[in-house]
Order: sequence, then C-alpha cells, then structure tokens
Amino acid sequence: MEGRHGGISKPHFYQENGEINRLEDLRGKVLVFESPDSTSGHFLPRHFLTRKGFKFIDKSRFNPEALATDIGYLFAGSQEKVVDWVLTKKAAAGAFSDDDYARLDEKKRSDIIILAETERLPRHLVSVRKDFLQRWPTALRRYCSRCTKTTKGEKS
Repeated sequence: MEGRHGGISKPHFYQENGEINRLEDLRGKVLVFESPDSTSGHFLPRHFLTRKGFKFIDKSRFNPEALATDIGYLFAGSQEKVVDWVLTKKAAAGAFSDDDYARLDEKKRSDIIILAETERLPRHLVSVRKDFLQRWPTALRRYCSRCTKTTKGEKS
C-alpha cells in the first residue's frame, strides 16, 4: 500500500562528513536510532547491521562487557534529534528513513553522508485473510490511501 511519500521505507545510515567512511568504522562508536519502536529508525537498520555481523551494546547504561568491536547505541526520541546528535558529534552516525532525509533542509543534507541503505520495504502493510470478502480489501485500500493524503492521516 503506498503512502504520501511513495510508501517506501528505506532506512539510511548517516554521519557527518568526517571520520566514518564505511560501516566498519562504526565499531567502538555510538550509533543513534530514533526510538525503540520505530521500524525505519531502529528495527530495519539494526537488523541490517546485525546480518552483517555487527553486535550492539546499549550505551544508556553502564555495561562492563562492551567490546571495542561493538557498536554502542542510543535512542534520540525523534528524527530531528538523530540529525542534531550526529551533527553535534554526540553520536558517530544515525539511522532514519529516506523520507526523513528528503525533508531535511539543504544545509543539513550537505553536512551528512549516506553510509549505507537497507532494502526497500513497504511503509504500510495490511493483511487480509484469503476468504475475506473480495470487496473489503479494495474498500480498505481506498480508505487507507485517502487517509495518507490528510494531515491527520499522515501523522497517524
């Protein structure tokens, strides 16, 4: 199902132009995610890195088991804070969606680089069982499509 911004969630890993040039450079550094329940700002990018062999350590509390090869992580609470933390060097890099990147002003976009991108995934999914009346999925699709075109629907 497509949303207002193309309906695709493709998280990116960003960092300020500088010491991090590839994902391997994140080892021993702190990566900032948007929030624990964010698909594009946490789940997908973390899974992407885990599949590549990276291990994570929560930096919001002391952990004597942290290794220099681990990636520390924190949650900023919003996409705006993710960008601010990266640009003010509170974190080495941050993860958020291409939709969020597109909404950044030109100055911020020019101050950060894209380290990696996850695969494209639908932003909104609705599952319907096989034996569900045929007209309902079509009506539901129309309704959801209209919702994303309103300010209230976009926020939800």
